[in-house]
Amino acid sequence: MSSSDMEADEKRPMRSRRWWYAGASLALVLLLGGVAFMRVGSWLVVRDEPAPSAAIVVLSGEVPFRDVYIHPKILDGYGETMSKSKGNGVDPLDVIEKFGTDALRFGLAYMTTESQDVRMPVEFECPHCQTAIKQTKKNRILPRVGCKKCGGEFSTQWAEPDSEDAKLPRGAVVSERFELGRNFCNKLWNASRFVLLNLEGYTAGAVEPDELLVEDR
Repeated sequence: MSSSDMEADEKRPMRSRRWWYAGASLALVLLLGGVAFMRVGSWLVVRDEPAPSAAIVVLSGEVPFRDVYIHPKILDGYGETMSKSKGNGVDPLDVIEKFGTDALRFGLAYMTTESQDVRMPVEFECPHCQTAIKQTKKNRILPRVGCKKCGGEFSTQWAEPDSEDAKLPRGAVVSERFELGRNFCNKLWNASRFVLLNLEGYTAGAVEPDELLVEDR
């Protein structure tokens, strides 16, 4: 990079510089006939500036893949990467128990984006009164959390197996983002049930799979 290019780069906004580095890396890989896997939102330091990291594999000879996958990350309500060590992730089993399996599937599909990171606020659910308690940077690492509504306490994943905290009922770790999926599935079920109630005496005819559209197969 020439001195004039460096000066022009310094004048770019931070976001533009990030994407410039990512685009340059990606172009280099495609030019050399390789394959790139890029995770937008994961940063490394390039010339003292954070830039999207691209894990690049340059292959010689025949190229096995010519597709580039760009995928986002799921962040918590504070914009931090969900991590088991941080304790800021949701438990899929808790989500299934509260909202249902279909709500979990639809919620994940609905939140899917091409490259923009997804924010998912995390909440504890009080096992005594089912009140949603916002997860904070402070209470997410505590072995027990108290509910301000009912005054009850519950344990978290940080409770030691043989401790007094572990004897408390466990608070579920969920996110309100999946409530949309549950509501959609309920509407779909109600519409399907209405149709089935009005199909008495109806005999379905033979349908060839090749005659159906892709979404109807």
